[in-house]
Amino acid sequence: MSGSPGLRLWVSYFWSKLRRGNPAHKAAAEEETARARDLAQEIIEREKALLDAEGMDVNDKVMLSIELQFLWGVFRELVQEYPDLPTHGLDRVKLHLIMRLVDAHGYSFEAARNEAISVGNLYNEADTLFDALASLGQKAFHDGRPGHLLKVAKVLQGTKAFRGMISKLEWSSNPSAHEAHLIRRHNNPYFPEERRVVTQDKLDEAKRRDKEDCISCQQKFAELGTDIESLSSNVTTGDLLSLRERLDDLIYFSMGVGGPAKEIAVKADQLRDGIIADLREAFSDNKETLENIETADAFHRDNTRKFYIPVLAQVLRKNSPVLKEETIPTILSADPLAISVFMDSLPDDIRALVRLEALKMMQEALNDGHIDPQFEEKVSALEGKWHSVSSERADVEEGSEAAHGTDYAAVLRELQPLAEQGDAEAQLNVGHMHRIGEGVPLDYAKAVRWYRMAADQGHAEAQTHLGAMYHEGQGVPQDYTEALKWFRKATEQGNALAQAKVGFLYLNGQGVPLDFAEAMKWFQKAAEQGDADARRQLGIMYAEGQAAPQDHAEAVKWVREAAKQGDANAQYQLGVMHAKGLGVPQGDAEAEKWYRKAAVQGHADAQYTLGLMYAEGRGVPQDDAEVVKWFRKAAEQGMALAQGKIGVMYAKGQGVPRDCVLAHKWIALFAARGDAKSDTTAKMLDFLASEMTPAQIAGAQRLAREWTAEFEKRSKN
Repeated sequence: MSGSPGLRLWVSYFWSKLRRGNPAHKAAAEEETARARDLAQEIIEREKALLDAEGMDVNDKVMLSIELQFLWGVFRELVQEYPDLPTHGLDRVKLHLIMRLVDAHGYSFEAARNEAISVGNLYNEADTLFDALASLGQKAFHDGRPGHLLKVAKVLQGTKAFRGMISKLEWSSNPSAHEAHLIRRHNNPYFPEERRVVTQDKLDEAKRRDKEDCISCQQKFAELGTDIESLSSNVTTGDLLSLRERLDDLIYFSMGVGGPAKEIAVKADQLRDGIIADLREAFSDNKETLENIETADAFHRDNTRKFYIPVLAQVLRKNSPVLKEETIPTILSADPLAISVFMDSLPDDIRALVRLEALKMMQEALNDGHIDPQFEEKVSALEGKWHSVSSERADVEEGSEAAHGTDYAAVLRELQPLAEQGDAEAQLNVGHMHRIGEGVPLDYAKAVRWYRMAADQGHAEAQTHLGAMYHEGQGVPQDYTEALKWFRKATEQGNALAQAKVGFLYLNGQGVPLDFAEAMKWFQKAAEQGDADARRQLGIMYAEGQAAPQDHAEAVKWVREAAKQGDANAQYQLGVMHAKGLGVPQGDAEAEKWYRKAAVQGHADAQYTLGLMYAEGRGVPQDDAEVVKWFRKAAEQGMALAQGKIGVMYAKGQGVPRDCVLAHKWIALFAARGDAKSDTTAKMLDFLASEMTPAQIAGAQRLAREWTAEFEKRSKN
């Protein structure tokens, strides 16, 4: 298992998310990854065998689309068996899909990532067909019986929904530069949202331009061949040097075109080797000239190294399809080697700025749920350390900086001089590092100082963060008026987060008179720019009739938009709307779907509500095991009601083996956190104690104390 490239990448990504070396987590991560790989292979082989036996001839593209949505359900159930892993469950589902595409279907990581993101979008949009396929995957995980996909194929074959699963974009097997860049941009979160959309017209135009470039390469090579053949035996050194220069240009251009043109570059390079050999022979007696030839050849070889990396060749070529402002997203979409070579080619001052922007871009994508299996290797490449990074990074001794993720102290050493020289972006990032304690001890006062420096230069994001520090009283006395001042400065530049912050100040009457109309105005501005918090809150205001007539349809519209962005609070709220029939037809099944989406993200209220639905058989079959699972998840997050419920289930042996120690632990926690004065709770604890030995009672009390200490520690962090 340790030799699997997929596993090494998974563990590498895992470390980058945790930033700490926990052997237990590592073992669990390895086990989950291996199970995901084996389960996918076993289940899909079994399903395909039955399809073949029934004579169902399913288009390969359709089959792959079905497979990925089906496996989403399989993997979603699998990750829930590893609740202690700190990484996000949905992140791991996507990552297992990526590894499946790479290992079983030969996808590049870039293409696999795009496919996984597309499947994730279907999940967020609550696509009906997706939900049906994922549900079948969940059943396959639990029952182990084949035939789930056969049912789908029989129902859907020939329907519009089935045909719609086939991608409308026909990519080439060996794309050249313009098409390759479209592939790179497609669904890629490193690019601006409008550049992620690829249409058939754009693809056709890219193929046309690539064809023209390939023809141009062929013509240039043919012309060179004709000129070489026409050389007489009296060829001069000048002739050879001229041919070498033309071959160099052709090699660089052909590698930049890519696709079929790469073969021309290889042939041209072979011709060039012959010319260099002739030059060495011609000047064997002239040491100085020979040294010049060797120096020029070494320069060419070093330069060519960049051009033999496709993405770099495409960035550096003349008439590049890569826009100047897309250089960093393009490089981040490549592998660590390409990033490392690119960074080495930059001047020191430019390299530091590029590194800063790239790290910020990667962090934003990570915060948005983007899965990059080579996240840590790319960070190391940006920092100039990739060449020394072991592929077995997860086995590095605990405490090693490499195993903990980014070397933030090194990043700070590079950012600090730029910040001190007045670079606002660097000042912002130094502020971030002090605020979260990365690379330096956590220090809110210093964070405020750096944020203020950038904010005074008009940096909107820094103004927003400075306002947040005043709002929370971090590093400065809490001051809502000062918070509003800085938020407003950022709103003048159209910052959506600041607009939402102003909305919340008016909503809560902090630093300003409570004013629902003003709050709604600011939420509307931020919502139209895509801010999920603003969209959710705008929906809630319409639902409650605050500043506008109550309008449940409008409420659902905005809450749904936020829910589709993956906002767990909005997903829970949308579940409530479906459960109560507010702005949508009442439907427990639809409510359960949205509760589950929020619950999987760790939303305690959603987890508790999902447990109640399984307990009552509402929208789902009654299932005590599922009740226990979801109550336990909510209880672990400190929800007192869930702690009481799970305690009672342990006391009764309902859905779990009867266990008085665990029952006592959870009910005692419930009493301490939520129902200390209840006679019923006290009687329940007395009853349990009457059936327990003193050692068992002491053990239950110890478990409760340990849980409380750990919970308080987590809450502080």
